[in-house]
Amino acid sequence: MKHKFTGIMMTILLFAVISVRAQERVEMTLVELQGYAIKNSFLTKSANLDAESAKYNTESLKAIGLPQINGSVQYNNYIYAPYSIIPAGTFGPSDFRVRFGNPHTLTVGATASQLLFDGTWLVALQASKGYEKLQNQNISKSVLDVKANVTDTYYLALISEENLKILDEAKRDLMSMLNQTQGLYDAGFTEVENVEQLQLAVNDLNIQISYAQEQKRFVYDMLKFQTGMNLSTELVLKDNLDTFMSASAADLLSTTFAVENNIDVQMASNTLALQHLNLKSKKAAYLPNLGAFINFQTAAYRQEFNMFDTKLPYFYGNLWGVTMNIPILSGGMRKYEVKKVEVEVRRMEEVEALAKKTAEIEYRSARSELSNALESYESSKSSLTLAKNILNKSKVKFTEGMGTSFDVTERNNQLVQSQATYIQAMMRVLNARTKLAKSLNQL
Repeated sequence: MKHKFTGIMMTILLFAVISVRAQERVEMTLVELQGYAIKNSFLTKSANLDAESAKYNTESLKAIGLPQINGSVQYNNYIYAPYSIIPAGTFGPSDFRVRFGNPHTLTVGATASQLLFDGTWLVALQASKGYEKLQNQNISKSVLDVKANVTDTYYLALISEENLKILDEAKRDLMSMLNQTQGLYDAGFTEVENVEQLQLAVNDLNIQISYAQEQKRFVYDMLKFQTGMNLSTELVLKDNLDTFMSASAADLLSTTFAVENNIDVQMASNTLALQHLNLKSKKAAYLPNLGAFINFQTAAYRQEFNMFDTKLPYFYGNLWGVTMNIPILSGGMRKYEVKKVEVEVRRMEEVEALAKKTAEIEYRSARSELSNALESYESSKSSLTLAKNILNKSKVKFTEGMGTSFDVTERNNQLVQSQATYIQAMMRVLNARTKLAKSLNQL
């Protein structure tokens, strides 16, 4: 019974721990969430691993130019040693068969080599450093992309909160009017149509609120997915939407655009530089390569397998030398390899030019979009104020018996539409600001 009770308590404790973990709650600002995403998102993790791999690739290439030492052990056992023929007349009138060698031989050696010159290797070493730089630039691009994605989704989450708040407020107002109208109907002072009209408007709002709640859940899950956060975590956003909307866009709009600071342009320029090194490598294939070596060797020759008998002799020998490989004729292969890379160089020159034009166009588009979004936002804010005033007047008229519930619901629908337009205008301003900040590398 004691063991059974202990097992039950352990199970309860385990479920309690799991429950606590599942209900983990974190509160983060946009900046904090961006930092969390940079450390934990798949995109930045993958870019960091690529950069780490590029670093090891460079070190591996460096090692080719360092001294290399290789050892060898070879044992031979002649099951049936071959004969050698001594021609007739050497030791007698006829051919004479003889066996040379021992049935058991063991050779142990070591060879040290050093690359003295190889043009292709030298260029490859330069290219590996360029590739390492490209991967580091890829990290910067990944960080920029992650920050932009998280920023847009963070804004969308705040917008979804604001949208729900507006819909809930509209529902409370309608429910208040519905309750008042129901009381008037019960007292015989109004028609049932007025009650039904308001009830219909409330039902429509309930549908919109249900959809908005589902959209909010999806946006929060997307935000957690983008940052590498556990989906079961309760995420609370500490920033306020008004803070972002009140932030001035003047600094972004007045910032001078420098195309060479654009990360995509920098990566295209670096890729072009790598192609130039590739071309240099292909041309270096015409040059000879030079290396040196030294060899140490000892051998044992035995009639029986007694290789480890130190009383019997081992025969030592060593040598050193220099080797040079000189390319002479390749059937035109090296020539066409050079031609092919020359084409790739021209292609990358076009890619670099396109990247610069694209960056310029994206900047101008983002700047124009932000200016227009700000104008639309101010207009939608004014329209929202007018829609609220019109609805309030309709409510007063309905209360005084000078209007109908149909007028109120129509004005309420007009207000909801104005609120939706206002929400969209805010989202457009925030997205345009992110887009412009990204093009200026100011996220």
